[in-house]
This record gives sequence, C-alpha cells and structure tokens, in this order.
Amino acid sequence: MKRLFWLALMVPLSTLANPFSQTTNPNQPNYQNPSQQRLAEDMRTQQSLQKSQLQQSQQMQRQQQSQQLQRQIEQNRQRTQSLQPGNPPRY
Repeated sequence: MKRLFWLALMVPLSTLANPFSQTTNPNQPNYQNPSQQRLAEDMRTQQSLQKSQLQQSQQMQRQQQSQQLQRQIEQNRQRTQSLQPGNPPRY
C-alpha cells in the first residue's frame, strides 16, 4: 500500500488527465496558439481595411483624372473653335 501511495505521488496528475478539447491540445496536428490566432485575425482585419482604403483612394484618383481630362478636352475644343475661319482669335 505504501508503495502504491509513493508511486501515485511520483506520477504527475497532468499525465492522467485528458485534454478538455482537441483544439486546445498543442500535441494535435494543425494546433495554433490562441494568441497566434488573435494576431492572425487582427492582421486579416487590418489587411481588409487597408485594401478597402486603397480601393477608395484609387477610385478617387480615377475620378479626378477623368474630370481633369474632361476639362482639357473642353479647353481644346474651345481653342479649336476659336481658330475656325471667321472667328477672331482670343488671347
């Protein structure tokens, strides 16, 4: 009986316990530390936000370029009309 008692004291209780969940067992394949999971999720969120901001910035640039191009086209049209025969040049 004494031997069994000492043997029980030598064996850590953690080796006798089963993990609560297989997903929290670091010995399982594809285990990911919870802090790493949070970090990965934060990075995905940040990447999504940056992608959205970039798309919005690109859309604004396209609109500004389009407006500038339209202004240039209109100015060129006015210049060519003023250079038509019978129209005095404007300076």
